[in-house]
Amino acid sequence: MSKNKYLFSTFLKIGSTAFGGFMALISVIKDQLVDKDRKINDEAFANALSLAAVLPGPMAVNVVSFVGYKMNGFTGALIAMLAVILPSFLLIYGLSVAYFELGTLPAVDHIFAGITPAVAAIVFSVGINMARKHLTNISQAIIMVLAAVALLGIGGYMTTILVLIASAIAGYLIYQKDFQDPTEQIPIHTKDVLRTLLPIPLAILLVLILPLIQPYTGDSLGGKIVNLSALFGGLSLTLFGGGYVMIPTMNDLFVEQLGWLNSQEFSDGIALGQVTPGPILITAAFIGYKMAGFGGALCSTISIFLPPALIMIMATRFIALFKELATVKAIFFGLRAAIIGLIISASIILVREMDHSWKSWMILAVVLVLVIKYKMKLVYLIPLSGLSGYFLFA
Repeated sequence: MSKNKYLFSTFLKIGSTAFGGFMALISVIKDQLVDKDRKINDEAFANALSLAAVLPGPMAVNVVSFVGYKMNGFTGALIAMLAVILPSFLLIYGLSVAYFELGTLPAVDHIFAGITPAVAAIVFSVGINMARKHLTNISQAIIMVLAAVALLGIGGYMTTILVLIASAIAGYLIYQKDFQDPTEQIPIHTKDVLRTLLPIPLAILLVLILPLIQPYTGDSLGGKIVNLSALFGGLSLTLFGGGYVMIPTMNDLFVEQLGWLNSQEFSDGIALGQVTPGPILITAAFIGYKMAGFGGALCSTISIFLPPALIMIMATRFIALFKELATVKAIFFGLRAAIIGLIISASIILVREMDHSWKSWMILAVVLVLVIKYKMKLVYLIPLSGLSGYFLFA
């Protein structure tokens, strides 16, 4: 099987079954491509998570673009992204049509009640597995614990950013000497740096130009699509820390300021984004459909995912030039520990949010056993948990 066929088929399957948000998607990617198929190694995947965490955009889709790029360049990145987003886009488009035509929300609460404890168990198992493989000394363990405590105790967008900055600084201060080799000279050619950085000002120029088009587009269908593309493209470049962080900002923009949706519609759109497979920010398609039909849904989806993925690819190329430098290695060493803390704290947050009945705890316990002891495939576990929730909580 060619690389592109593998990327498309694998990520299409992952995108069709990875219910539960970005951490669930990341967990399934690691299970399939790192542990089972061994297409990328643990260290590369950990570096991808660290890089995705400090760059704007949905973490999971950024990791997907990283994997695709590492396997088959820019084409591989685009194919992997398309495949992982396509199932959730088609599903939420169909649900959006039904919702706005019928005026009702499909019965999804029971399904989500089964998915949440399963995702908590899966994310926790991934965090523990990564800690075993990547925490090599006590100082890394301390960074992990402090990161998790900060995120659990304070939480929020700024806390996530500060934790990542602090872990990068700690990595630099603590580990730089460990990686320093005074006899090693790493050649870095100016032309390679310039070629890697050249797309960045072009991307910034595009982001600055798009909003300027809005006043001249009016209320036509084309004008609405341009507005949606500009708004979601701009939002995507200010998103740090995962899709859940962006929900309050999107509510303020689309409900309070623009009035494109009422509070109930926005809440229902977020709920649909949570119970469809893939990233939660697929809710952009729901909003896009409300404003401009299929074209609005499509362009909103492209705009929320593509710009950050392009930045991820550029950053990957840039980091590749300097990855052997002691400073870069040290920074990523600190970031990696914080990311593991973020993953473990995410699982605890999911436990807080789930229904605390015996049914939820039973699903969590069963999934933990199936993942840790029997190594059951995650692509089956999450949908089966949702199905269990539908019957148990009905």
